[in-house]
Amino acid sequence: MAKNKPTDQAEPKPKRAPKPKPAPGPWPFPYWLRLCLSVWLAWHMFVVFMAPLSLQPKTSLLTETIAQSKLIRWYSDPLYLNGGYSFFSPDPPPGGRVYRYTVYGEGNQPIAEGEFPNRANPNHATQWPRLWYHRHMMLVDQSTFAPLAPTEEETRRLFMRSYARHLLRKHGGQSIKLESVTHDLLMPDGVLSGQDPTDPELYRSELTVVERADQLDQPLLPEDMFQPPAELLPQGGPAQ
Repeated sequence: MAKNKPTDQAEPKPKRAPKPKPAPGPWPFPYWLRLCLSVWLAWHMFVVFMAPLSLQPKTSLLTETIAQSKLIRWYSDPLYLNGGYSFFSPDPPPGGRVYRYTVYGEGNQPIAEGEFPNRANPNHATQWPRLWYHRHMMLVDQSTFAPLAPTEEETRRLFMRSYARHLLRKHGGQSIKLESVTHDLLMPDGVLSGQDPTDPELYRSELTVVERADQLDQPLLPEDMFQPPAELLPQGGPAQ
């Protein structure tokens, strides 16, 4: 029996199949870019939380020192991240205030009515966009900030008379009634019972002013209200 003799030519090796390319991951960005974004996001969130935590009424000296340092403020100040969020805490304000007005023409007939600020009441013209609404809200909320009178109520009355005169000139009426109405917040039991936040029972009138067309030329404030007091001259000695 003949033996198998080795052949001079080696048999060709089979070619390996190419490795399949890995499927692209969910992040098409390179690793270094993802790392930089992660570091920036962590830094941004740190500054966002650090600034409010450094404000009163509850803070620590360490938190306040870190939040007010140059390392934080170079980033928080240009982006306005150093504002506090305690303007509605620990207790919310008693309620929002709305000014409602009615302008009367000849024969005491209503010729215009409305309220401000207003974004949701379909019975009156609304202020839009939001910035225009916010300006009207500030006119109402800040009508007691300037100490024009001895008491807060008298100061608000002066502001309301000024607004009423503007509306009276705008609509060309004979008289106007401007009413300050407070919109109370829902109590917890009202929320649980499903009470409507716009329930008329939640609105209560606080102050009302009436202006007439024949009063528009009269000064709103006394002319001597902002006059400086007379200078006291030194008294001379007895004549020689």
